[in-house]
Amino acid sequence: MKNDQFTLLPVCHMANDNILLLIEKCGMEGYGIYIALVGEIRLRDDYHVSSEIFS
Repeated sequence: MKNDQFTLLPVCHMANDNILLLIEKCGMEGYGIYIALVGEIRLRDDYHVSSEIFS
C-alpha cells in the first residue's frame, strides 16, 4: 500500500524567504493554497499536476 497519508513539511520552512514573501504578498490564504498544492502534488505518482486543474 502506498503511504500517501503523510508529507514531510519541515517546521523551519516558515523561515524560508520565499515562504515569507508569499505570506507577505498573499497573506495566509496564499500560504494555504501553497500547502494545498503541495498535498495535491504529493498524491500524484509523478509529482506533477497539470495546469488544467486550475481552469
